[in-house]
Amino acid sequence: MSFFKPQILVILLLNFVAIEPNFSQAMPKGELMDELRGLKGKAFSQKALELSNKLIIAQKYKAATLIAHKSFEEAKSNESSDWMIRSLQMEAMAMIAEGDYKRDIGITNLISYKLNEAVKLLNKSKSNSLSIFNEELKYSVSKKLTGRKFGRHIQEIQTLLRKFESEGIASLNQKDIKFLSPSSQALIKQTQRQIKPVNLQGQTQSVQKSQDELFNTTKLSKSELEYLQKELKRQQDLVQGLTADQARTALFLEKQKSVMDSLLYISTMDSMALLTKNKEIKEKTMMLKLNKSQRNGAFAGLGLIASVALGFFFRARSNKKFGNKLHEKNLIIEDEKARNEKLLLNILPVTVAEELKLHGRAKPRNFEKVSILFTDFVNFTSISEKMSPSELVEQLDYCFRKFDEIMLEHNLEKIKTIGDCYMAAGGLPVEDQDNPIRAVKAAIAIQYFLNEWKVSSMIANKPFFEARVGLHCGPVTAGVVGHTKFAYDIWGDTVNTASRIESASEPGKINLSEQMFDEVKDYFKTEHRGHLPVKHKHEMKMYFVEL
Repeated sequence: MSFFKPQILVILLLNFVAIEPNFSQAMPKGELMDELRGLKGKAFSQKALELSNKLIIAQKYKAATLIAHKSFEEAKSNESSDWMIRSLQMEAMAMIAEGDYKRDIGITNLISYKLNEAVKLLNKSKSNSLSIFNEELKYSVSKKLTGRKFGRHIQEIQTLLRKFESEGIASLNQKDIKFLSPSSQALIKQTQRQIKPVNLQGQTQSVQKSQDELFNTTKLSKSELEYLQKELKRQQDLVQGLTADQARTALFLEKQKSVMDSLLYISTMDSMALLTKNKEIKEKTMMLKLNKSQRNGAFAGLGLIASVALGFFFRARSNKKFGNKLHEKNLIIEDEKARNEKLLLNILPVTVAEELKLHGRAKPRNFEKVSILFTDFVNFTSISEKMSPSELVEQLDYCFRKFDEIMLEHNLEKIKTIGDCYMAAGGLPVEDQDNPIRAVKAAIAIQYFLNEWKVSSMIANKPFFEARVGLHCGPVTAGVVGHTKFAYDIWGDTVNTASRIESASEPGKINLSEQMFDEVKDYFKTEHRGHLPVKHKHEMKMYFVEL
């Protein structure tokens, strides 16, 4: 018995099976996009992955990565988890085949990120075949397989998948799966242990036994059978003892008795129907008299009610007009109030905004444990000189919007942006103890996002930003400044130190102070950088977070 549906296997084989040899030359990009134009949903993703596979065979790896990424975006917009998984695997497959991950740690991190995202989706879909393929792509990265070695490994997986389809997982032995990674072998063995043989002979005997028991329960007892046989014999002897005339007389008397019984029954039913009819006539006569008296009183009452109703109608009509105008004004007021509150919440934290609405001002507060996160784009000035103002603002808005989403996801408070610098904090306006861990997770998410954006921008030949990230933890003072334009800000030596820690970081890295390291060392892998000089301060210990 196969442990996965044949339809899923067929789709998987169509995605990764080797194509015809006459496709050694890659199709131009324009022709590729022509083949995808007009397709949507599953059809788009399926065609895009076929084209991406062809481009990998033709050694057009960057184009294959771009087409697979477009397939992922289409599947994500349609919320199709299976095609999202296949697209992520094809994208990783193209980058592995290219082999750049051996030289660029950023590409290796991006491949790992793609495969980890596929694992999250696989946990929901529970597809063993897709899980095995994903594990094998990870295995290819760990073994640094590229070129012909990678191609041979993929062909071996395809051969194994064909055996899945024809014979089922129970037919596989250790020799068949010895080339797979240990995790894939463990998954296959676990599934084989879950398959239990079906005892058809035992089930047949059980059904036959149930049938025998049912048949035995319907049999008559011996005494009942003897009684029926005696009664039948008595009736037969009685019939045989009658002469022909006696039999005809007996039959005539039985028919006559039956007719008399029928006439008596019909007479009784007719008498009951007559009594019921008389009763109904009397009840209807009484109802007519009662209705006539009630109708006369109703006409008088209706006249009075009509005059009162007309008075209420005209009064309600005027009240409705006034109420509609009042309701429209109230809606306008509520809409303006909601818009003002939304604008206030975009500027200030919720608790600070509520305090400001209640008291007209917000008191400054001291916080003992706050994590400060700074980011700064590398070579921002030189990159911005190559872009128009509108393009520059568009790129900054794209990055900072993503940063805002990451801060919201990890419960951090965005403080402000200064040019290309982004500042956020955790542990305020509501104090907590785990804000250093959330701050480091947010920093890792920022670098993952920028690495992915870097790859897609390089493929599209567009400019991109790389960022330094620095984190420090300590006490701060927070409050609202300004009278006409409110601004929630934080002050203290912790803020200045966090800025210095960010300046000492490197592109694509996350730099931690010693205080921040002490808070998160049990949760993340780090690299000690030693004592480094800090502007206007003594030398400080610093640590890189390993991505």
